[in-house]
Amino acid sequence: MTFGPHGDPFGGAPFGQFPGGQQPYGGPPIVTAPPPPAEMNTLATLSLIFAFVFAPAGAVLGHLGLAQIKRTGQRGRDRALIGIVLSYVFIVAAVAALVVWAVRPAPSDTTAEPAISGTTPPATTSSSTAPPPPLVTRAQLPNLPLSLDEVKRLMPNLDETYTATDTSDELNGSPGVATVPENCRPALFAGASEVYTNSAGMATFSRSVTSPNVDTLLKSGGVEERVMLYPNAAAAQAQADALEKLWQGCVGALTQTLDYGRGTVRYQVDPVSRAPGDQSIVMLKATMIEGPRGLDGIRNVRAIAAKSNVLIDLVVFSQNPGSSAEDITAAILARIPG
Repeated sequence: MTFGPHGDPFGGAPFGQFPGGQQPYGGPPIVTAPPPPAEMNTLATLSLIFAFVFAPAGAVLGHLGLAQIKRTGQRGRDRALIGIVLSYVFIVAAVAALVVWAVRPAPSDTTAEPAISGTTPPATTSSSTAPPPPLVTRAQLPNLPLSLDEVKRLMPNLDETYTATDTSDELNGSPGVATVPENCRPALFAGASEVYTNSAGMATFSRSVTSPNVDTLLKSGGVEERVMLYPNAAAAQAQADALEKLWQGCVGALTQTLDYGRGTVRYQVDPVSRAPGDQSIVMLKATMIEGPRGLDGIRNVRAIAAKSNVLIDLVVFSQNPGSSAEDITAAILARIPG
């Protein structure tokens, strides 16, 4: 991540550092080496990053970073504060977007009742065609994502520090975030508000699996499982097709600027592909090639799939994600009737 020198709240002298210049006279002059610069707090940096990835985690990391800075004297207090503020801004923006989304009239998928005839219809033989499975309801959405233990079974590198965080009817906002090519934030993050706010979506549920331990999180990664509810199967599939088309325009070098240009993260995005085990799962893989210390080389794997009136929107980030994104998506698909 790069930061400009002028007006940069993250630059300047370390907190508590004695100012440069001549020392007060107190006897013969003593030449001493300048104190080493204080180390930047990792939690503060991660708070700023996760504010744009998963705002609740960004807020938690920011508070943990402030406590650590107070104890160790590391640099990064301003960065942690900005991460906390942005996290709460994004949470509020997401809730506001969902309020607008919720009050929109839902598309009607009712069918006209057949006219009642005065004559008795002829008897028909039973058909072998089974009735279509019932559509998924809003109340059923929380039952679709895998539990913490189920995710751990598919990602055995996740240890006991990992927890699951559930959110209902919240999308991931993007104030202050821009990408080159444009509109490619959904290629990196699940539940992007710019994709779903004006869609036919009726409800959403998300389960994020992360660890508060920074070293563990950088090594083992995390998951966001998101399911979106639509009025019918056609609407869910149309949204999946639209996302796949958007992804096609994000292949290659992708630059993301954070906090209105204060920080930059660069990715190399692989071509859009299909999961080997299930061709209905669309995959997009990206590698971070320039970012905060400890995050270079992180793999970001996106997966989407539509079944019945549900769209699955998933992201896994890890140094070694393997087939976890495909495996988790396939397990969620198996829970959807149809």
